[in-house]
Amino acid sequence: MKQYKRTEYRIRLNDVTNAGLLAINLIILQSFIGSRITDTASFISVLCFSISLPLLVCRVLMNLKQNFLGYYLRLLTTRILWYNASGTTFIGTDAAL
Repeated sequence: MKQYKRTEYRIRLNDVTNAGLLAINLIILQSFIGSRITDTASFISVLCFSISLPLLVCRVLMNLKQNFLGYYLRLLTTRILWYNASGTTFIGTDAAL
C-alpha cells in the first residue's frame, strides 16, 4: 500500500468540504424532524440525510486520524465512502428544495 504525504491545502479542503456537507445535512434534517413527513420528496430527503450523516461523520474521523498520522492512503473504501456521502447529501438537498 502506497502512502501519500498530506499537504496543508488538501487537509484544509477536506475539512471544509466535510464541515459544509455536515452543516447542510443537519440544518435541513433539523427542519424535518419536528414536522410530519407528508410527501415523497420529504421522505427521500430524510432518508438520504439519515444515510449520509453517519458516512460524513466517519469521513471526518478518518481525516482526523490521517492528519494525526501525517499521511493518507488511497483506498477504494475511502473513495466509495466519500462518493456515497456527498451523493446522498446532494440528492437529499435536491429533494428538500
